[in-house]
Amino acid sequence: MMKTTQSKAKKGRIVQKKQAAKPDGQREGGTRPPKRYKKRLKSLPDVRVYLSELIHATRSGEVDANLAGKLAFMLNILRGVIADSELADRIEQLEKEMEKRDKS
Repeated sequence: MMKTTQSKAKKGRIVQKKQAAKPDGQREGGTRPPKRYKKRLKSLPDVRVYLSELIHATRSGEVDANLAGKLAFMLNILRGVIADSELADRIEQLEKEMEKRDKS
């Protein structure tokens, strides 16, 4: 299998060069890609558990530190989205309760 990577040429153009994939599934940096995480990250505890697993995998050398940094950045964004969504749901529920009180 061939992988396509991009590199910048002298004049700023992007040139594609092909690299052969290593037969054992390793990446160029020498580490295996992280195993597919099958559980969906729907709540803050899910994100916390995944981040903990990512930290342990990075410390043990299973995941490249650069990749771990990118994943941690995305996890931080996801954490914010989940927190905002949970807060919006709580506000909506409080508004409904206040409407019920006003009607009675």
